Amino acid sequence: MKKFLALLLVLCLVFSLVACGKKNTGDTNTDATGSSNAGDSGNADSGNENAGGNGTNTNTGEKPYAGTTLQIWGLVGDQYQKIDKINAKVWLWMVCAAIEEWAYLNDVKLEYVSPYNQDSLIGSINSGAKPDFCIATQEFPAVANMGLIQPFNEEQKAKLAAVVGSDSWFQTYRGEAYGILPPWTGAETVKYNRTMMENYGVKTPQEYIDEGNWTWETFMEVARACTKDTDGDGKLDTVGATVESMQRFVDVVIEDPETGKLSSNMSSATNKKFLEMIYKGAVEDKSIHTSYRVVTDLKSPTIAMSLQDGEAYNFMQNQKILENGDVIETCLPPSETKGGTPRLSLTNYNFFIPVGSDATDAATDMIAYICQAGMKWIEDHSEGLYDSGFKGITGACEYSKAWKELYEDWLWERDDEYAKIKDDYNEEAYTDLLEAYLTLPKSPGRKYTNVNTTIYTSKTVYEAPPSTSLATLEPALNNQIAKYNEMFLSE
Repeated sequence: MKKFLALLLVLCLVFSLVACGKKNTGDTNTDATGSSNAGDSGNADSGNENAGGNGTNTNTGEKPYAGTTLQIWGLVGDQYQKIDKINAKVWLWMVCAAIEEWAYLNDVKLEYVSPYNQDSLIGSINSGAKPDFCIATQEFPAVANMGLIQPFNEEQKAKLAAVVGSDSWFQTYRGEAYGILPPWTGAETVKYNRTMMENYGVKTPQEYIDEGNWTWETFMEVARACTKDTDGDGKLDTVGATVESMQRFVDVVIEDPETGKLSSNMSSATNKKFLEMIYKGAVEDKSIHTSYRVVTDLKSPTIAMSLQDGEAYNFMQNQKILENGDVIETCLPPSETKGGTPRLSLTNYNFFIPVGSDATDAATDMIAYICQAGMKWIEDHSEGLYDSGFKGITGACEYSKAWKELYEDWLWERDDEYAKIKDDYNEEAYTDLLEAYLTLPKSPGRKYTNVNTTIYTSKTVYEAPPSTSLATLEPALNNQIAKYNEMFLSE
């Protein structure tokens, strides 16, 4: 019955999405696809008690933003209009539902801005658009340095911090908080084969974490101990780790601590040390496999550890049982624990308020509402390890109602998968993982892929010592680096 109702809602949505006021022209190159006209949201049952803003989600019932129009950048097109079972479980559609619901509850009109350059906030602003809110995969802090986005004021920052529970999610540049990373997005994690390590008598990453000794050095100790030719045929059957995502730990953009000036620098001492580690593992002891292979791939050689994007709050991603019965567990990379610099690399998505917006308080209140929904999303996926204290999306308008029904149906269907692994679940370890994920300082994902991809794909890095390989790579990259500095980082 539940599935039938969900499907019925999808069909109804095709004809009644405009109930949230939003219409879709199907043209992603126009200035706006439509708007959301709020209905009568004075019903007390429609409010969201979680809220930390000045909208209808307060105890006062006031709507200080009523009649305001907000331009939303970065969510244009059919892909963000259609709600079905597949995309109901993707967080970006949760954001869409939260935006629509907030606008409905606050009598705010939405205009979905489609820039001429879909991939660039620069192109949008240069085209004359003045968006009030954007979800962007833009370079940070370059976009702040270029004056494309504006910082939150202290009151706005406090409102958002109260929702996400930490200052660590803000994107800070020269003492100002210019944006916020969505707390429910992906992060770099280490996936490791616990069964393999137990069979080899090797200490697991979690054991190193428990004793406060999870460093890149102990990472490599585990990798070397898991690199074996088990049948004596001269070929490795298991390899300690892969270079998948390792390039993300090479800092490309560096800020001078004295002048605050940004530059692109491939030859820092930190980068050379890290590449030296990769070189030794890949060339000397063969403990690092130079491929895209990941730990869940059962092809020979089997991988013991891989650095992968993952949702560190997500119970179902944190532990898996493979077809052969091996148990895969998750922890943070060494640089996120006591053994290294506390920093968590995440997805490139950020919530920004671009320059030119004259509705920053309303935009901030909407971001707070989105974040409340996102913290409830974390609660749902943590299987009881985290209590957000928020209701999340209530289904106050037709769009958010359709999303909510399908999302809850999907959560219900996960119960069978949960039952397979819950008896072997290390609750203490994953509680610590979740706490670290929610409180550690964050870095945006490495967007400057011209350099990172070259490091990752070039065998030069793995076939010669870093002093030689970097020297070989840099001439080919100097032109890219110079252009990058000139476009994004110049004062």
